[in-house]
Amino acid sequence: MHRQKDVPHADHQEIAGTDSISWFTTINLKDAYFHIEVIPLLLESVRQERLSVILIVPDRHSVPWYAEMTQMLAAQPWSIPQNASIKVTEFIIGGFDKTEKPFVVGVVILIAYVLAVLANIINILFIIYDKRLHKPMYLLICNLAVVDILYTSSASPTMIGVLIAGVKTISYVPCFIEMFAFHLGGIMETFALSIMAFDRLIAISCPFKYHSYLTNVRTLVLTYILWIVACGIMSGMSATLLPLPHCHSKLRYTFCDYPAIIRTTCVDPRPYFNLVTVIVFFILFFTFTFICLSYILIIFFVKLSSNSNKRKMGSTCLSHLVVVTCYYCPVFISVVLTRMGVVLTLEARHGLTIGAILGPSLVNPFVYCLRTKEIRCKILGIFKSS
Repeated sequence: MHRQKDVPHADHQEIAGTDSISWFTTINLKDAYFHIEVIPLLLESVRQERLSVILIVPDRHSVPWYAEMTQMLAAQPWSIPQNASIKVTEFIIGGFDKTEKPFVVGVVILIAYVLAVLANIINILFIIYDKRLHKPMYLLICNLAVVDILYTSSASPTMIGVLIAGVKTISYVPCFIEMFAFHLGGIMETFALSIMAFDRLIAISCPFKYHSYLTNVRTLVLTYILWIVACGIMSGMSATLLPLPHCHSKLRYTFCDYPAIIRTTCVDPRPYFNLVTVIVFFILFFTFTFICLSYILIIFFVKLSSNSNKRKMGSTCLSHLVVVTCYYCPVFISVVLTRMGVVLTLEARHGLTIGAILGPSLVNPFVYCLRTKEIRCKILGIFKSS
């Protein structure tokens, strides 16, 4: 920040009873005159937009608030009084403002979203209506399909509405519901993949006792417990966000998620980001480590099997590894590496986020339909009968 004395400006006009503040960016120059009461709100906007402030005071000794103003400018931005907060009834989605050809991008997201939802619904219906598929592995596939529908449906409709219909606003409560559903789907995706790795480990290491160890009832109970744990984690995250005052209503990102909403508040976001990063890191670290250890043990048991069993086991595990890779790669880059110093442009972050949402949800049902014998035979039977 810089202070200038006796700096003339061609666009300045004398307005009685007001004080003058000019701020600039590298792109354009903006001038405004504000009453002293709204200066804290202005400074919060300056902090959010990362602008520089020039305080123009022709005669500083005649300005009674000069000392107070310089102290406010020197203080940390988040120490600005919170009485500058505003009442937010709706948020503005600003993540696609610089997107070239938004309609084309929206159509691509729409097609991917529709295919993902339809494929997952078909997977669920196959498993529900065919009693031969009422087994632990297929119950877990059905659970993954539900998670995928929740995950992709939490954010995709908002992005499609912005890009295709031009609807850039979302009400306050739906925005928080969208945030809750999105992060709940992300947490449950890791839990679902972990429990599926555990299922394959039991099936390959103890094939003769598999159905006694992992029954349908135990599978459903374990799945319910994971849903409760995920809802508990998200309730805690939402509780840290709800009481915070908001200083502006424009979201920097493409839909309502925790980082986008926390940046609209009047507080320093870094402690909240650090808290969420720790939670997300431990969830990703423990689930990914559990999956890796499970497959290390699976590889060990596969080596002890006959050649025919090796081929069958390898085919089953390959489909799961494809799904794990599709989800964890973009999440690790966008969540973990960025907190470790890796710099991503806003467009790159948006691309990774959209890929992490639509990629697994689109790949999962096709992988399990094509590589799972029972579901593949069911689909072929339907086409032959028609």
